[in-house]
Amino acid sequence: MPPRAHASLGFCLLLMLVGAASLRGGEPEVLALQTQDGSRLAVTALEPSGLKFSAGMERATHPWKDVKRLRLATRSDPRRLARARQALKELGDDNFEVRRKALQTLDELGRAAIPALYEAQDTDDAEVASRAKQLMAKLGAGEADDPLDRLELADGRTLRGKAEFEAFMAGTAWGTVRFPPEALAELAQAPAGAAPPRVPDGAPIMARAPAPRSEKELAQRLDFGAQDDPLGIGPNGVAGLHRLNLGGARLAGFDQLPDGKTEIKLGAEVEDAYAEWGLLLRAEDERQKVVANKDEDFAGVTRGHAAAVDAPPGAGNLELRFVRPGSYEPKTRDGRPGGVFMVACALGPAKPESIGMEAFDRHGRLLLRVFNKQDGNMVAGGALSNEVLGISARVPIHRVRLFRADPAGEQALRIDDLLIGHVLPAERDERFGEARLSDGQCLTGLALNSERAETLALRPAFLDDAAPPWAIPFDLLERFEPPQAAAAETPPEERVARLNEVLFQSGEQFKASLLKLAEGRADLGLAGGVQITVPAKLLRKVDLWPEAPAEGAKAAPLAVGKDEKPGVEYRSQMHESDAHSPQVEKDPNQPKDPSVHPTEGLPRMDDAEILALDAKENTLTVDPKDGAGAWTIDLSSARYLVWPPSQDAPAHNAPRAWTLVLRQGTAFDLNLKAVHEGEIEAELLGSTVKLPFRVVEALERKRP
Repeated sequence: MPPRAHASLGFCLLLMLVGAASLRGGEPEVLALQTQDGSRLAVTALEPSGLKFSAGMERATHPWKDVKRLRLATRSDPRRLARARQALKELGDDNFEVRRKALQTLDELGRAAIPALYEAQDTDDAEVASRAKQLMAKLGAGEADDPLDRLELADGRTLRGKAEFEAFMAGTAWGTVRFPPEALAELAQAPAGAAPPRVPDGAPIMARAPAPRSEKELAQRLDFGAQDDPLGIGPNGVAGLHRLNLGGARLAGFDQLPDGKTEIKLGAEVEDAYAEWGLLLRAEDERQKVVANKDEDFAGVTRGHAAAVDAPPGAGNLELRFVRPGSYEPKTRDGRPGGVFMVACALGPAKPESIGMEAFDRHGRLLLRVFNKQDGNMVAGGALSNEVLGISARVPIHRVRLFRADPAGEQALRIDDLLIGHVLPAERDERFGEARLSDGQCLTGLALNSERAETLALRPAFLDDAAPPWAIPFDLLERFEPPQAAAAETPPEERVARLNEVLFQSGEQFKASLLKLAEGRADLGLAGGVQITVPAKLLRKVDLWPEAPAEGAKAAPLAVGKDEKPGVEYRSQMHESDAHSPQVEKDPNQPKDPSVHPTEGLPRMDDAEILALDAKENTLTVDPKDGAGAWTIDLSSARYLVWPPSQDAPAHNAPRAWTLVLRQGTAFDLNLKAVHEGEIEAELLGSTVKLPFRVVEALERKRP
């Protein structure tokens, strides 16, 4: 039968199913569907009879209205599962070499062996069962790794078994999709009152399961140039953090809960304190707890409590686990697996090589292991300064282990200022972007060039490469996150180390580096290396040396005083954190050297015209309007630059509809024009700018 005839026959059968549902009592049941690659869809169940489910010896068909939630276990690659089962049998062999090779095979398979390990727990061979339990604990296997499907019914019962369907036919707003069970993660009742999607006519769309990666491909993805040293952030942290690509990062200081208001009491458990971020802290020994600790002051950002395992000195290792934000369940103390691309934290003083950090991916593979490198740096009082230990990766880090390399050591393992990247679904391939819609749906896939205006063209990850993209109107789009893999494309030399606060004539303000000013044009560098050019007449005021706000606080708005005149205001002193300026004298009684403070005491240069600026040459050209002509001064000596109000500068009347967050943390408002393959096109300050995915953390619709 020709393929076209197959499609027609399938569509006729679909119409018969929908017709049968109508005869049995109205609209098909509305469900919330989640795929293995992270997409969430509102769908109608087009199988009228319900869900066939086998639990032990019982097999029953449950009407969809009685299905509260179906969690489908990840269907394992049959070849890897067969290898794991064979290796587990060989663990009971009398030959030591056979047992050694079997254990090596299971280590190589990692989390792919978990379904077989579940089975082996119930074997009659006590040695094999014990080994299986040990390996499951090592891999961090939890409820989400159960090889059996879990069915929660409306009457409160929970069944473990297997959902029996070759494919799940679902009606979506983009067409009817045929999902194989390997592609699905969950089916659940939609919220009360949820309207069924309007399903357009057409032959069913064939979804596919995520293709299992080969050992070779995994090895290539893990080969990201592991560094022998920690993330060189420095002992006291703050200044060095700006050198890293930390867009969307969050800081857990163990002093306050994520709301920024509720204080954490000394000695309180902090294991789930940051669960809403997707961060869980656990003691490696499940009998121990992780608590807020203050045995010493950390010279970090928060300078308050630390986190430590409540255990005797020299004991108690610590684990960090990541789950999808919003998926944490207090009853099970777990959630859907998540991952980050960067983890860093401050450690208490410790001997070199005495504390290690290991990062593992979702499959239990060791990505990287680093050790503290403190070699005796001394601070006031003769104590070792604190050290920041961190790991970055090009694949999602699902679990981090902090351990004592010297178990006999007596130093307590305490961490503070824990910095984590944006937590993503661990199943989401870093090559895919994510679009969240206003109705709660979410699509993970590739953004392509759209043929329609005001529309995002996205091909879901569960469709093959030849499938056309799905059209998402901007009106429905709430947030778009480009592929995380794009971040690795940003060359380090393009990253902006220091950003200025820039106020425009329109009243808008955001962080950017004023790179050059010449011939009526201003070149601005955004975080991540993107450069835009705007008319100089749009500038109103620039703070060249903005002070960093306190943790959790917003930067103070830049304003022009009523009596403030155009010109230059000099810096009153140099700063220690400024690598381009001399150090400030430590002794306040010591006379200040004019060569160290060249601008000390200089008055403002009022009513002056700013003619040119070159950040690379560190020069600023100004005309003081005193008849002597223009002159050039050292740019690093200036603090504020002020331009006169401009009557012909375009006014900013309409509110911006979107907020763009760059990977280095800077955010500003703009109007979205288009999303192309690899870049975002937007209107900013009356000009069209194009921002490559490599610098964009997220695009968010502004809330009123």
